[in-house]
Amino acid sequence: MELDLYRANIEKLSNSYKKAMALTLMRRAMVRKMPYSRFNISWEKVKQLRDEEYSYKHYKRKRAYHNESFKKHFLDQIEEYNLSVFDNGKKNKAYNKDIFSLINKIDADLIYLDPPYPGTLNKYFDFYGMLDEYIDSKRQVPFNNSFTNKNEALVLFEKLLKLSSKKKYAVLSTGNKSYPQVSILKKMFEENFKKVSVQEKKHVYKITGKKNKDINKEVLIIGKN
Repeated sequence: MELDLYRANIEKLSNSYKKAMALTLMRRAMVRKMPYSRFNISWEKVKQLRDEEYSYKHYKRKRAYHNESFKKHFLDQIEEYNLSVFDNGKKNKAYNKDIFSLINKIDADLIYLDPPYPGTLNKYFDFYGMLDEYIDSKRQVPFNNSFTNKNEALVLFEKLLKLSSKKKYAVLSTGNKSYPQVSILKKMFEENFKKVSVQEKKHVYKITGKKNKDINKEVLIIGKN
């Protein structure tokens, strides 16, 4: 009921920029209230992880921010979020479209790709679909093209990189533990680009457990035509 009230009041703001900022702040507030920032966790687990004493005992963190109000999260970040808005003197466009229907319509020298990957807990619709439903005020359905489905991923990446090869540069973000493996993706790049390079950097994922914290790397595969 509280979230519904905020959503209704956002529509009363005086212009589209204020509405966009308010929705962004509400999205952050909702994410901060949820353990692991995901919306497919059982309510019993949510209550357990919001228990600050339990959290400290098991994880040495009290996670007090889970128990702060939506209002406090919203108000605490207004100034910082407003300061992040600037005019770069250019025309900028954002789309919320299927990549395969959009990519040929975009005139760009470089395309940066950061899809979710099978095997890396990136079930985007399960995790974050509620946020889209909150912002759009209607039920949503999962994407037709699911990069998180291992049975579809290879075919989708082949299609994506073939379309991306029409740009001068393509940069793909992945990880050393993701699927398809870096070696497979690199080979796909080599089939579509004249020059291919790979860069990697050590990265610590917070929810992978102690054993796996130090073995993860973020990887960029760069193709040039």
